[in-house]
Amino acid sequence: MWYQFEKGGFGVKSLLTRRSVLRTTIGAAGGLVGTALLAACGGAASVTATSSTAVATTAAPTTASSQVATSASSAASAVTSTATAATAAAPTSTSAAAVPAPANGQLLLLLEADDNQRKVWQQVVDAFHQAGHKPPVELANPSDIYTKFDTMVAGDAGPDLFAGFETKQLPHYAGAGVALNMDPYVGRSTTIKPADFFAFTWSKHVINGHLSAMPTNNAPLGIFYNKDLFQEAGVTPPPKQWGAKGWDTATFLDTAHKLTKTTGSKQQWFSSWSTWWVYVLPWVWANGGHLFDATISKVLVDAPEVVSSFQWLADLTWKEHVQPTPDETKSAKPSFVNGTLAISGTTENSAPGYLQTIKSFQWDVAVMPTGTAGVWTRDPSNSAIAWSGTKQPDATWELAEFMGGDDGQLVIGLGGNGVPARVSAARSPKFLNQPNGVDWQVFVDAIEHEGIQPITDNFPTVDSTITKQTAPLWANQQTAQQAMTTLKPLLEQLLTQAKYRRDRTGLWQDKGWAATTTG
Repeated sequence: MWYQFEKGGFGVKSLLTRRSVLRTTIGAAGGLVGTALLAACGGAASVTATSSTAVATTAAPTTASSQVATSASSAASAVTSTATAATAAAPTSTSAAAVPAPANGQLLLLLEADDNQRKVWQQVVDAFHQAGHKPPVELANPSDIYTKFDTMVAGDAGPDLFAGFETKQLPHYAGAGVALNMDPYVGRSTTIKPADFFAFTWSKHVINGHLSAMPTNNAPLGIFYNKDLFQEAGVTPPPKQWGAKGWDTATFLDTAHKLTKTTGSKQQWFSSWSTWWVYVLPWVWANGGHLFDATISKVLVDAPEVVSSFQWLADLTWKEHVQPTPDETKSAKPSFVNGTLAISGTTENSAPGYLQTIKSFQWDVAVMPTGTAGVWTRDPSNSAIAWSGTKQPDATWELAEFMGGDDGQLVIGLGGNGVPARVSAARSPKFLNQPNGVDWQVFVDAIEHEGIQPITDNFPTVDSTITKQTAPLWANQQTAQQAMTTLKPLLEQLLTQAKYRRDRTGLWQDKGWAATTTG
């Protein structure tokens, strides 16, 4: 194992997490406002920490765990001097510093979670102990989570397990030797097998050929729509079946015009789609395009299929006028929550927030429209990453294994922390037929239609570069062709600096959608 340090602290210097969607999509993705919606998007609250009351019983380490611990210890020793400097340089905060050191024999579970999501993780830990597992667990959900994680690891005091960890960060952290290689544990587990999980989901957790984190949940993108507005306009609502005949991009645009009213006393628009580029990907894929090739070694952003997709989405605002302009957004404050946007294109993580905040109209969920190359969605996944330097690898695996098993997966799903990563839990009647009335089948089926997001170990820089260079397009200051022509050489330079890439070769599709991906 080895660690890689960067100026200003360990690991990622600037990070765009799912919480950042709020900044892009307050109103834009349909009114993601307030703390309830922040919870749906994974916003972290001020740090608190609690311990479970179970009594620890420490068994003698197995041969495999002893080898893992020895390897991790050697890695930590090798970087002691660098870690000291990095820790001193890393940014700190009062809440981050408040994470307590766990007691001897106690597991520290770090969480990217707000207080509502934290409660679900506490339920997972409670179920873990109710099932007879002994290791006590302390939970902590600090703000500025990745900076805190970097600082802890640099100081050789990382958490045993980090849940809510975004898989798009894995190439960086696994490549730097931070993630515990779970292969030896999977090899002897009767609970965790690759075929038990959605194949796409499992693949996101495999870096350099090794399972680098436990799959926990998915957050596929779908369409939330205002049933009342569709009924008032006499428009057929979008379907719930992915690839349904008649629901294509042309129908989407026609529906958009029928649901937009910008004259008279009441103003409403069809949508305000997020301009964060990852939310544009389903439209690109449906049009037969990809930003990079299968090996993430060639930049394709100037391909006609990519350029036309970005331009089409910008035209929804500036040409078709079915989305509010920035000035209209500022003055009218349209959002899905207040009933002035007919749809919200966002992930299923918004469902718990919508259930809490929307009382004035009925809403439902639907699928993305089909393009010339099929129907696609994006599906950010979260995981539980075990620190390679944990002093308790066996106990850490025991908790991670429970999270990936049927019981842990159902607690995660029923608590509103996403679609379970495990097929049996996601397709179980308990998850699909919840009393909250949400049609979860739409989101479970969505996993079979996700494209593989291109991820490298320098993803934050790639992310910020694409975001910055496409901003003039969304402001109607450049065409998509101009933006992509400028963007391409910048991305080509970044690819030469990337050391690790998400392996997409086994599942990547050139065009369309071929077959089911479950094992």
